[in-house]
Amino acid sequence: MREVSFFGKVPSEGDFLRAPSKSAAAIAFENWTHEAYGSLRGAGLAGVPAPVYCVVPDQASGCFVYAAMVPSVDSVGRAFPFVVTCTVPAAEVAVRASVLPIACDRFFNDVATLGEQLDGLDRDSIIRRVASIAPVSASEEQYADTVCDRTSSSVFTAEFETTNFHSAAERYYAYRTLRLAGVSKQGGITLDCPLNRDVDLFVWAEIIHAVRLWRAAPMVWTIDPEPRLLVSLGAQPTSAVRQLFRADARDASYWNLKTDNATALEEASNVMARLAAWDRVGEPISMLIERVASLPL
Repeated sequence: MREVSFFGKVPSEGDFLRAPSKSAAAIAFENWTHEAYGSLRGAGLAGVPAPVYCVVPDQASGCFVYAAMVPSVDSVGRAFPFVVTCTVPAAEVAVRASVLPIACDRFFNDVATLGEQLDGLDRDSIIRRVASIAPVSASEEQYADTVCDRTSSSVFTAEFETTNFHSAAERYYAYRTLRLAGVSKQGGITLDCPLNRDVDLFVWAEIIHAVRLWRAAPMVWTIDPEPRLLVSLGAQPTSAVRQLFRADARDASYWNLKTDNATALEEASNVMARLAAWDRVGEPISMLIERVASLPL
């Protein structure tokens, strides 16, 4: 059963507001959010400065959690996001996990709209508004799958690369870093992927899932102040939200797909130069995904 739930702080209430009943997956996500928020506060931020979106596989409950957290405060000004979740049994998800961020577009927009209006709503109005938000449907997931398949075959690699990278060395570094992360023995790696257009969200998710042999990976992203997607190769760390907004708060488990380190760029270029005709004119995204997933190390 697909369930929409909520928790967090709202301007009309002094107490924490939460749904009376929630699935085990939603409860686990709320616990994770409290820990993530503690990590954020520890880095000197009072709250999330912009909406944050998550697609998280919860292995313990066998569900996916789709969540949107919007900036909010309680009636005395204490910051904590207002979070709306949609939990979906994994058995009901008949599409690959990389298309789920696209499938959640309507749901996330509904939550973001509610977030913009929280200041003028009382407790009962908020509860009614959340109840009016429909869970992400199987038809939305299927439609997203169709759109993403069409994107894979119609969007050219050159278009994706020109949007996200300034040089061949930059994209070589990104692809090699992705591949190395996929086989690394280091646990808890989080990949930071650049976002410039909606299509980039799917392309990065698809490449990473292909590198991981199609195992679902937790994804968290924001559009403001700088678009960024974080994908965790393992359990989603409680530092994920902090990493979105504080560049100086990142650690060794954080792997950025972009770098200005000249040595790293040169090393990636030298490795890729040994591969025959890596850059191919007129190649669709689907071919790039296959080649990155099988990139020799």
